[in-house]
Amino acid sequence: MYATLSPNPDWQSLFRRWCELFNAKAAQLATLDVISGEISYEEIFGITPAPEVYRTYKTMVDSDPRVTAMQAAPHKAMHCRQIISDETLHRSRLYREILEPIGIEHSLFANISDDQKVIQCLVFYRGAKQDPFTDRDVRFLQLLEPHISQAAAIREQLRQTEEIQHSAFSALESTGVGWALIDADRRIISGNNVARDLTRHETGDGTETLVIGTQGMIDLSGQIRLLRASPDQNIALLHGVFPSGRVLPVIIVRNDMERFASTIGSPPVETFTVLIATQVSADDWPRMEVLRELYGATRRQAQIAVLVSAGHSTEDAAEEMGLTVGSARQYLKQVMAVLGVGTRGQLSSKVARLLVAS
Repeated sequence: MYATLSPNPDWQSLFRRWCELFNAKAAQLATLDVISGEISYEEIFGITPAPEVYRTYKTMVDSDPRVTAMQAAPHKAMHCRQIISDETLHRSRLYREILEPIGIEHSLFANISDDQKVIQCLVFYRGAKQDPFTDRDVRFLQLLEPHISQAAAIREQLRQTEEIQHSAFSALESTGVGWALIDADRRIISGNNVARDLTRHETGDGTETLVIGTQGMIDLSGQIRLLRASPDQNIALLHGVFPSGRVLPVIIVRNDMERFASTIGSPPVETFTVLIATQVSADDWPRMEVLRELYGATRRQAQIAVLVSAGHSTEDAAEEMGLTVGSARQYLKQVMAVLGVGTRGQLSSKVARLLVAS
C-alpha cells in the first residue's frame, strides 16, 4: 500500500497481490461521503459492473448492512456473515439487484478512514462457488489494516497539500508578483510566468537561470553570496532595472533547506525564493493595508508609497491616483515622515519588506 504514495501508483498490481492473499475474485477501494451520499471509486479490480449498477447501488446504500457496520466500527475488519445471515442477505434487494448479477456472494471489508463523515471501504469479494471468508481472514486483514489506513491517510494529506500548492500557485500566477524558486547558481527550479518573462536566461546546457536587472548577474549572485555568508540574515533586498526601464523592488529569501528538500526531492538543495513586484496599481491593497495598520498612514499616503516604491515617478503616481503633481508630492513627503525614511530608496526597501509580510 505504501507504494501507492508514488506519483503513478500501480493499483492493479497491488490489488492482484491482495486478491491472491485472500483468495478473492475481486476487490475495490471506495469512499462514501456519509452526509451527501456521494460515492467515489478509487480502484476496482476483478469485476466490471455496468454504469447502471453503480447508479442503482447509490439509491440503496443506506440499506447496506456493511456500510452501517463500517460506520459504527472504523478500522475493524469484518466479513459479511458476521453481520447478516445467508437467508436475510438472499432476500435483500442489495443481493438480488447488485451482488448476484455480478457474481458476488461473500465480502471481507474494513473502513480505513479516521473521518467520521467519510467511510473509506476496502472490500474483497468471493463468488458463490468459493468458500465464505472466515475469522482467520478477518484476523489477517486486521493485521494489515493499520498499515493500509496509515498509507491512505498519507495519500490524502499529500493530495490536500497538492491542492493547496496548486491553488497558491494559481493565485500567484494571476497577481502582479513574479516569484521563482532558484538554487545557489540562480538555476530556476520552479516559478510563475511573470518571473520567467522578466528574468529568464537560457544557458548552454538547456537550463534556465534567473537574471535581475541590467547588471543582474552580478547583483543577484552578490546577494546570494551575502545570504550564504551571513547565517543570521535570511532576506536580501535589491532594485532591478528591467528592460522596460522601470526600477522594481526584488526580494531574495533564503529557504529552510530541510523543508524545501522534501518539496523538490533529494538530495537537499540550497534554495532561494525571489519575489518581484511588477503590476502595481494605486489600490495594491495588501501593502496599503499593512502601511495603514502598522504605521497609521492615510489611504492617499499608502497609495503614493506603494507606487513610488514600485518605480513610478511622482508624475506617473499622480496620474494613477487622479491628483495634481503638487498634491502627490505632499502625500509622498508625509508618508516618508510617517515611515521614518529620508530617501526614495529607503522608502522602496521598507515597502518591499511589506511584500513578504503581505
